[in-house]
Amino acid sequence: MKQSNSPSFSTKRLRLRYITEEDAEDIFYYAKNSNVTRYTAFDTHKTLKDALDFVRSSRALNIRDPLNPFGIFIQSEGREKMIGTVGLFKGKLCRENTLELGYALGEDWWGKGYGIEASQVLINHAFKTLNIRRIEALCIKENIGSFRVMEKLGMQREGLLRKHLIKNGYIYDMYIYSLLKEEWEVFK
Repeated sequence: MKQSNSPSFSTKRLRLRYITEEDAEDIFYYAKNSNVTRYTAFDTHKTLKDALDFVRSSRALNIRDPLNPFGIFIQSEGREKMIGTVGLFKGKLCRENTLELGYALGEDWWGKGYGIEASQVLINHAFKTLNIRRIEALCIKENIGSFRVMEKLGMQREGLLRKHLIKNGYIYDMYIYSLLKEEWEVFK
């Protein structure tokens, strides 16, 4: 079932839109891969039900944070194929006029610039149309691919949050990155 009046964004290669039950198989395809979920906020999906639960929780998030999450879609074999998610949301560390960027991409699509392209769409929208002055992002220190995306978006590493995240029995340090509106105006 499609959600009416929901925002969507397009680039030459991608479409960003809210996810629906019809996307669950695509979600399960990439989210069952522990290489993908190792450094994400969500656990590895074991069954299609996990993907359906993710769709339902995403709908609740869309109500609270309208820019979180969006599915990232490419055209593949004559249909839209979901390859990941991207979103801007009011994170736990965010102050006024600040949003946090988050993304996850299936391993088959790493290294193709999709994460950068999808993130840039939402960053541009936030700085152009919302009263946002700062966008920040967190990543586990060992997640080299993620912090490279942040750097290619023009974000600056601000510091290290020591022992900030506990996941699957491990305690992780996390980098915090940010992009200020005035930096974005020069960088874009």
